[in-house]
Amino acid sequence: MFNFKKKIIIMISLILLLVSSIFIYNHYYLENIYESDTNKENETNDTKTEKISEIPDSEKQEAVNKAVEEGMINISYSSSAVFDGKNSTSFKVLNKENNRYPIVFELYDENDNLMFQSSEIALGYQCTEITLNENHEKGTFEWKIKIGYSNGNEKSNVQSFFPINVTIN
Repeated sequence: MFNFKKKIIIMISLILLLVSSIFIYNHYYLENIYESDTNKENETNDTKTEKISEIPDSEKQEAVNKAVEEGMINISYSSSAVFDGKNSTSFKVLNKENNRYPIVFELYDENDNLMFQSSEIALGYQCTEITLNENHEKGTFEWKIKIGYSNGNEKSNVQSFFPINVTIN
């Protein structure tokens, strides 16, 4: 019996020793990892030259407002146009003075064929007469007009398609 009690005490002691060793090892190991990560965050060297931080909401909103303002376009165009053959008799596209840039427009027929491409229209100017690139059958059609800012040779990302009723006599 005495031998049995002795064995149990030794077993319990070994288990407690093992558990405490694991606890102590994990405590120091995890603490060293945390300290290592903290030191890496605070260290500066030649390869780390900038601090990355979140942009404040006010700066984000200011950037959004600027992008929206730069992208706004205020145009006026006739929702219908009349042509006598290839020449317009009733047509208008106006680049309002409060826009930021010159505009250009393109006219597409019902099959998405390019029928006319304008040159730049300066602020405060309008286009009231155009000549189509090619003849089109007579009738009334729903075409599309694409109007947008002109960035010289670069394609503008501010452009929109609008419907336009076209009558060709």
